[in-house]
Amino acid sequence: MSVDTVARAKNTLLAGGQGGETLQKLRRHIARVAPFRAPARGLPSGHLELDRITGGWPRPGLSSVEGAPGSGRLEVLLPLLRWLTARGDRVPVVDSAGWLYPPGLRGVVMNQVLWVRPGASRAAWAAGHLARCGAFPLVVLLDPLRMGRGGRRLQLASEEGGTVIVRLSDSTDRSYPATLQLVMEGNAGQRTVRVVRGPRGRAGQTIQLCPGASIHSNSAIGAGISHNSTPSTDFGVPRRSETASSCFRTLSGSTTNSG
Repeated sequence: MSVDTVARAKNTLLAGGQGGETLQKLRRHIARVAPFRAPARGLPSGHLELDRITGGWPRPGLSSVEGAPGSGRLEVLLPLLRWLTARGDRVPVVDSAGWLYPPGLRGVVMNQVLWVRPGASRAAWAAGHLARCGAFPLVVLLDPLRMGRGGRRLQLASEEGGTVIVRLSDSTDRSYPATLQLVMEGNAGQRTVRVVRGPRGRAGQTIQLCPGASIHSNSAIGAGISHNSTPSTDFGVPRRSETASSCFRTLSGSTTNSG
């Protein structure tokens, strides 16, 4: 609902002589259908130039990293995976095709990674369930099928659970409403990533990735990720003390393994 729409409605109601009581009803209605939401803090990628341009991985929100297998898609995500698993968070990786090679996750605490292999037709559903339950700050979705309406359901699940969902794929899926869309370019000697869409509107920029990128106490401060006046080394990510077991009870037909 735009500001102009609200102003016109207010003036119409006041002109009708209904006064303060109707105005209060209007305010309650607006608060219900379009509540104010404070800006969320993005999670840092660990790649400082990428964070400066995009504000980090949108949280809650959907992101997409596109490129052929071997193009370095996981390299963009590795600093966040290392940081989350080192601090004790579990990270589900929904890998319906079973192509991920765990030793390639350099520096990741493997017993904090939850492998979910539900089959291609149930991958988006499994990712949505894991995101919605609120026990995980990040859900990774590897090469899912085209989603159709499932893309919107994933977006709602991300918002409900306050979760970052990152889709890795070799192609674009227009039904997946990514706030941040990245495309891998370059080669193994010089990985680069192009920003196709971002929450700050800075599309078209290409960034060279640093192989040794990591997340540290200055990552969010220098990148301007934090919307709060007091930065924290936790970047606003609550420690998920809840047990994750309840999140898997309805994942019937899925195979879940801890790394």
